[in-house]
Amino acid sequence: MPPPTRHDVLWLILWGTLSSAGCVAAAFAVGPTYDEPFYLRAGAKSWRAWDRSDLLAVGTMPLPAEVQTLPRAVAEIAWGLPAFTDDDLATWLPVARVTSLVFWWLILWSSGRLAACYGGPVASRVAVALIACQPVLLGHAGLATTDVPFAACLLALIASFRLRRDELTWRRRLLPPALWFTLTFLAKASALMFVPVCLVAVEAERLVRTGSFTSWPVLRKATTDLAMIAGVGTVLLFALCPHSMWAFSFQLHHNRVGHGATFLH
Repeated sequence: MPPPTRHDVLWLILWGTLSSAGCVAAAFAVGPTYDEPFYLRAGAKSWRAWDRSDLLAVGTMPLPAEVQTLPRAVAEIAWGLPAFTDDDLATWLPVARVTSLVFWWLILWSSGRLAACYGGPVASRVAVALIACQPVLLGHAGLATTDVPFAACLLALIASFRLRRDELTWRRRLLPPALWFTLTFLAKASALMFVPVCLVAVEAERLVRTGSFTSWPVLRKATTDLAMIAGVGTVLLFALCPHSMWAFSFQLHHNRVGHGATFLH
């Protein structure tokens, strides 16, 4: 697949800037949601004490909170700020929300590349514009939570996997998807359910479209590639976050028993 053109990049910058401007305005105008104070406290603790236990114990993987609290961690080092407290929430919550927009840009980029793969450059630009104007996505993009980071990493994984299926060398074909595999799991424990389904669906569509679904050598190669991506990605995951099983165990239990309370009546 050809690389994005200058017009594609300019289109992305246009819609990314317009949508981000609204998210930044909302970041300073909207009060904290239920989860955000916890994410900021736990993320700040992760940077200060290298302790992710607060996050992992409730099934939250560390990547979103650590990215969102990175400016606070840098400020602690540069200016010697004390440990994060609830009194700092009003100051640092908008900063965390703005920092989280890096994942929003990743969503726009990945969706554009995927759309170009399936429908060409026009489809790519339409996809970017539609997603940049989608109210539900914009509402989540302006918050320091985990949904948009997870969606961004999952889309980047799918795009990297799909766009590199025809690469001849295994390093170019498998290593980038394996890295995004790791980042997707670091973003949210529910990757346990989403990642296998998405990767198998993308590969099955490719095999059906190319008429290779009945070819045993092609199926064996596809299965081997998927297994290698999962294997390398899992090794990297536990190297970067050795206690990930805490979060996965919580997620499996949560999926089995459901929410302990309801928020709408």
